[in-house]
Amino acid sequence: MSDFLESAILLLSTIASLFIGSPTIDQSADLKAYEEPPRLATYNKNTDFSPETIQIIVLNNTVSSKVTENLSVKLSEQYKIPVHVARYQANIDAAFVKNRNQFDGKKLLKMLELPVNNKTYTIYVIEGDIYTEGYNYLFAHTDFKSHETVISVHRFVDETLDETIVVDRLNKLLMRRIGFAYGLASNKCVMYFANDLNEFDKMKATYCAEDKDFLEMRGILRSAQQ
Repeated sequence: MSDFLESAILLLSTIASLFIGSPTIDQSADLKAYEEPPRLATYNKNTDFSPETIQIIVLNNTVSSKVTENLSVKLSEQYKIPVHVARYQANIDAAFVKNRNQFDGKKLLKMLELPVNNKTYTIYVIEGDIYTEGYNYLFAHTDFKSHETVISVHRFVDETLDETIVVDRLNKLLMRRIGFAYGLASNKCVMYFANDLNEFDKMKATYCAEDKDFLEMRGILRSAQQ
């Protein structure tokens, strides 16, 4: 037998040995497609607050009682936790800055500050324009230590607007603030930071999928919210 033939036989024997006794794929095996891990909203380290009640206080007849009632219904339909809307009178002149014709948001919260309650998140709604250092104006300002927020409707509510629009705008603003209170960060949904009223009106009153999952997981949002 030639060297060439012996080499060929040896090669074939080696190849065959690789397949003899090789395991075959079990056709009945439970083969699962890759599943993307569940998405979670970004947790904002500014707060570890998890209120059991939300208290919204409309000061000095900022909006009509009808708006207040409709807003209360809308919020209660969205959240599992109790949402209370009340109307109060309060003198807030000490927080007014004359040369700016605005209220200082930080001073305002200091004036209105209620005793810190780890179970309640309080949101004040006022008519006057507000600002804080570094911002020419704000729709809202939050103090995470006192668990309080002040919202100004100055730039998006007036007597000529249909009440439906007023309720919709307030609802979106409150949804964003409530989201922050439970740990959400800015996102491309109702949690979006709008630079002006035009951007704000384009926003839908819905949470992103990951934000919605996050709030539902914490037992805050009703599953039928979207």
